[in-house]
Amino acid sequence: MRRRILCGVLICLLCISGLSACRTRTPAEEDTVLMTIDGTSVDQKEGVLYLELTRKSYERRGGIEIWSMSLNGRDSAATAGQNALDSLIRTKIMAREYDPKRLTEQDLRNIERSVPQMIDLIGEDHLKELGITEKELRSYMEESYRALQYERSMTFLPGSREESLSEAVEEKFIAYAVADRDTYLHKAAIDWIMIYTGEWIEGRWVSYPALQKQEKREKAEEALQRLEEGSSFALTRNLYSEESSAEEDPVLSAGVVRSEEEGVFYRGQIEEDAAQAIFKTPAGENTGIIDTSYGYLIAYIDSFSPAAYADRIGYIDQLNKAREEYRTQLMQQLSKEQREAEYDRLLQDADVIIHDEVWNRVLEAARS
Repeated sequence: MRRRILCGVLICLLCISGLSACRTRTPAEEDTVLMTIDGTSVDQKEGVLYLELTRKSYERRGGIEIWSMSLNGRDSAATAGQNALDSLIRTKIMAREYDPKRLTEQDLRNIERSVPQMIDLIGEDHLKELGITEKELRSYMEESYRALQYERSMTFLPGSREESLSEAVEEKFIAYAVADRDTYLHKAAIDWIMIYTGEWIEGRWVSYPALQKQEKREKAEEALQRLEEGSSFALTRNLYSEESSAEEDPVLSAGVVRSEEEGVFYRGQIEEDAAQAIFKTPAGENTGIIDTSYGYLIAYIDSFSPAAYADRIGYIDQLNKAREEYRTQLMQQLSKEQREAEYDRLLQDADVIIHDEVWNRVLEAARS
C-alpha cells in the first residue's frame, strides 16, 4: 500500500489506520486540494460535504449535546472528522471501480431524486455558505451512488464456502437436534429480579471488577432479605430489578425457542444453571439468589405446567425461523467481510496523500 498523509496536526487528531509515510507539499499544489488519490485531486469542498453529513448523522443520534461528549475516549468532533474522511476516501476508491456507463436510466433518476433531498437535509442557504453548487452536489451524489452499486455488486456467492456455512448453522443448532423437546418445553410461570454484574460494550459482555460485583451481590442480598421479611415480590422487583424485559434478559432468553405467554418461560429458554434452580423450587416459593453468567437472579415460582400441543407446533416453527435468520446473518457477515477485503485490497494499491493543513482548516470551520 502507498497511502500517505502529510505530517502535522492531523496525525494526532485523526489517526487513519494503515498510514505509513509523510511527504511535504510542493508550492505548486492548490491550497484547496484536500487530498490526491493516484494523482487525482480532491477539492476541500467534498471534505466539507462529507463532514457536514457525518455531523448531522451524529446529531440525529445524540442531539446537539453530543459535541460535548467523548466517544471511545476521543473527542466526538474528532471522531466525526475521522469517520467523514474515511468515508470520503472509501467512496472515491470504490466509485472508480464502477464505470459510469453502467448506470441505467433508473439509476440516473434515483440520483436526480436524491439531489433535492440532500439540499433539504443540509439547507440551500447553508450549501451556498459552503460554496457547494447544485451541479457539484449532483456530481458527488453520482459518485456516491456508483460506490454503493459497486459494493452491492459484491454479493455473497456461497460456492466453496457453502459447506462451511452449513456446518456453522448446524453447529449452532446441534443442541436442538438432540434435545428432549418435552423437557425443553416444560413451562414455569415466574416473576423475577435481575441484578447485572457486567454490561454489553460494543456487542461484547464485559464483567465488572470484583469490588463492583460485590456491591451487586450485596444489592441482591438486600432484595432477598426484604422478601424474607414479608415484602411482596412485585414491590421488591420494582425497587431492585435492573431488567424488566424478558427479551432483553440474557438469562431468560438463552434458547431460541421461547414461550409467547407473558411471564411464562420454557425450561430450555432459560440459562441452564438458572433453569435447574427454578425447576427444583416448589411453586409458591422463591429461588433465593441464583448466580448466573450475567448476574444475580431471584425468581418467584407461580406455577409449573407441561407442554401443550400448541407448544410443540410452535417449537418447530420457531426453530426453523431461527435457523434461517441465523443463516441469513452469517451470509451477511460473510458478505461484509468480502466487501471489506475488497476495499482493503483497493486501498493497498492506491496512493492516497492527505493535505492535513487543508483538512484542519475544514475541521476548525465546522467547530466554529
